[in-house]
Amino acid sequence: MGQFFGILLLVVLGGALLWALSIGERKRREELEAVARRLGLDFDPRVDRTIHRAFGHSIFKSGRSRKATNNFSGTMTIRGYPVEVRMADYQYETGGGKSHQTHRLSFACFLLPFIGTPDLLIRKEGLGDKVLGGLGFDDIDFESEEFSRRFWVTSSDKRYAYDVVHPGMMEFLLKGPTPRAEIVGDVCLVLEGSGRWDPDTFEGAAGWFGEFLQRWPPHLIEQLQPRPGRSA
Repeated sequence: MGQFFGILLLVVLGGALLWALSIGERKRREELEAVARRLGLDFDPRVDRTIHRAFGHSIFKSGRSRKATNNFSGTMTIRGYPVEVRMADYQYETGGGKSHQTHRLSFACFLLPFIGTPDLLIRKEGLGDKVLGGLGFDDIDFESEEFSRRFWVTSSDKRYAYDVVHPGMMEFLLKGPTPRAEIVGDVCLVLEGSGRWDPDTFEGAAGWFGEFLQRWPPHLIEQLQPRPGRSA
């Protein structure tokens, strides 16, 4: 009899936990939908299992069972440019058996207002990067020792990387908080932290991208081919 009540208690507790989680997810979804309205974007909470096909960034090539939920999409005017935006919660799986992991995060993608931009990665430097450096996979070094120590920067075009990451940009990035910014195929992916974003982070992502874009020097922008449709 005692075993029966123990099992019953576990079932009740499990049900209560699932109920609480569903309530939390519904509240979060409603808050994200409100953010989308304020940003003038469409919102679709349904699962999108093809999201990884739309972008070429490394995160969308990782793992299996990839899917996006709480999808934001549409066009925003950022620094005078009409910019196509896609944001969402994202999930994928790696490993198997005891090493199985489900990775959950959020992202924002912004279509750059220029065509043919080289690939560029800017992120905080981690312990693993020291190992990569020792193996010959070095990042780009800059005049600022502090910046080179704290950030890992790679690009398919070093000259372009130096143009984007000039002293003013370094100062902006060092002040932080600085998310990971990865440009692939004219799309800038923004990642912050290792988990799902709160509604405020979704709302602030476009603002960070705008600050980042504002610091691209005029001489670089003049060299790039503009995407049709600039509004200002």
